[in-house]
Amino acid sequence: MSAATNDSVSTGEIINIYSNDCESHTELFKLMVDTFRLMFQCLIVSYLLYNMLGSSFLSVFAMSLLGMRGSKLFRMWKSGYKKAENFHSDERMKETAEAFKSIKTLKLNSWLDLFHKRI
Repeated sequence: MSAATNDSVSTGEIINIYSNDCESHTELFKLMVDTFRLMFQCLIVSYLLYNMLGSSFLSVFAMSLLGMRGSKLFRMWKSGYKKAENFHSDERMKETAEAFKSIKTLKLNSWLDLFHKRI
């Protein structure tokens, strides 16, 4: 990384990329697999219901669509909390990285004994 990049991006943000963003990509992959599996299951169930109930299975289909809409609203509500969690996680990582840098400075400058006496 260049020096300009280091100035524009904090250590907490870099750590956040490695931890939270990787987790988000893993969740996205799981959701994609679940989506394709759900579509396949819906097709099979729709076919079986049509064979058993005829055209009255459309009421079940309508209820499923309502359930999907409710699920979407819940996911939108949940994503707001996830964004807030990521923001606070980034802040914690910044503070932790700053604390480790401070400890490193104390040890490198041999000020450790001086601060132990003060504490």
